[in-house]
Amino acid sequence: MYSNLLCQIYSVDAIVSFVTIDERLEALTARHEALTMTVELMSRNQEAALADIHSVHAEMQQDIKILLRSQVLMSESLGNVAGSLDKLTGRVTELAEAQRHTDQRMDALILIVDEIVRGRNGGAKV
Repeated sequence: MYSNLLCQIYSVDAIVSFVTIDERLEALTARHEALTMTVELMSRNQEAALADIHSVHAEMQQDIKILLRSQVLMSESLGNVAGSLDKLTGRVTELAEAQRHTDQRMDALILIVDEIVRGRNGGAKV
């Protein structure tokens, strides 16, 4: 195992010894250019994502404004319905009172008609 590791180290040294400084500089320059391109691509992707975020944020703000306006209108409508319901309740109460008076008058009329009819029938029998 130790000898295997030494062989690997010597083979790496052998490879490194065959590479010149110019070749190493070219390799480093190529890596630097690749990293620079990667960073530029990431930057463009980030800018696009940021533009999307701003767009979605603007749409959400518009939706919130619409919801707020709808809430205000709904609140006003609910207030109108409550007022109408109060008026209707008052009218139903008035109608119930009028019906009570009508029932009392009807009862009085029935008694009068009943007395008249019985009086005629009773007077004829006597």
